[in-house]
Amino acid sequence: MEQFYNSGERFQIEVNEYIYFWLSNAGKVQMTVAGQNVLLGRDGEVTAVKLAWNGTQLELVPMY
Repeated sequence: MEQFYNSGERFQIEVNEYIYFWLSNAGKVQMTVAGQNVLLGRDGEVTAVKLAWNGTQLELVPMY
């Protein structure tokens, strides 16, 4: 799914194993996964990551 979100918009999704994110302004994204806040990057930073939950630990893997 590809989507553009404006400031203040939210979404919720269930993921079984992993999800990929490509972000053009990573510092503006606030994310909570399984009760943990996830920092994806700084303001203005372009990033691509694989976010995986292995049942006990959250893994954030850069895709570059």
